Amino acid sequence: MKALWEATGWSTATGGGGTVPVSIRPEREAGLAVARPVFERWFDNARTRASWGLKADEGPPWSRLPRKLRIVYAFTSALAYADETSDAEDPPVFEVRPESPTPVMSCPSYVDAVVHATILRVMSLRRALVLPGPPLKGPAPFAPLFTGLWELGDGVWGLGHDPRHLHGKPPPPQALTNFVFRSFAHYVDFALSVPTEQLPTLGPPGSGFTFMTDGGKELEPERPTLPGLRAFTSQSSPKEAPRHHAFGLIDGMHVWISRHPPSPTLSLLVEAQHGPQMLEWLKAHKARVR
Repeated sequence: MKALWEATGWSTATGGGGTVPVSIRPEREAGLAVARPVFERWFDNARTRASWGLKADEGPPWSRLPRKLRIVYAFTSALAYADETSDAEDPPVFEVRPESPTPVMSCPSYVDAVVHATILRVMSLRRALVLPGPPLKGPAPFAPLFTGLWELGDGVWGLGHDPRHLHGKPPPPQALTNFVFRSFAHYVDFALSVPTEQLPTLGPPGSGFTFMTDGGKELEPERPTLPGLRAFTSQSSPKEAPRHHAFGLIDGMHVWISRHPPSPTLSLLVEAQHGPQMLEWLKAHKARVR
């Protein structure tokens, strides 16, 4: 725990949780200052008091928590803390909720919980979901400190399951949940290199300048005719209709095109700086932009 903070330092982007996008400082007193009003407000509710078995004259039950703890996150729905009573270098993280006073181990490693949360926060606009399909694999650059991140290509990594949601169970080996990437262009370039059978795992990038358009035959993700575009179909669950995607380069602009049937509308994403250029391209090709 100490080595992690000495290496990274603290910023509003690093840490386990807090008011988005600000995280809680790692110092013990700073965490308690955030958690104290949240925890104490829980017990203004009669149902919460009953769940915790409090008598009418009892105040917030701080004595039920470890005497030495470090707050990871504090929300109205849950409070998580690292139990430091054993003086372990990397203590486990436990969670309590208003409706459940029994602490549940959410993660056996404070470091795992904080690193994963930090990556998700920092890359919140530079990530994409991993969809069902043949897995992508690569080396783990932060191992053995953190084994839930894999390098998949230039500027693209795969992030594993949130260790806070595994409740102490080991994660599936290299089971990716998110792609995180240095930029929109890095992700599209990476996708262009992925073998065809693995394309269905690629979710659309979560950021970019978005056009909603009726498109035209050149942009149909089912059968794109423009050179430099690849196409595939994905399905996040058996109950959901397949989604059609096409991606690549149009006049030097990285693009990602998606359609979710039965809608006829296309979603076309480009990097923000290419928004005006793409608008002119769409107008020149008679595509109606919504």
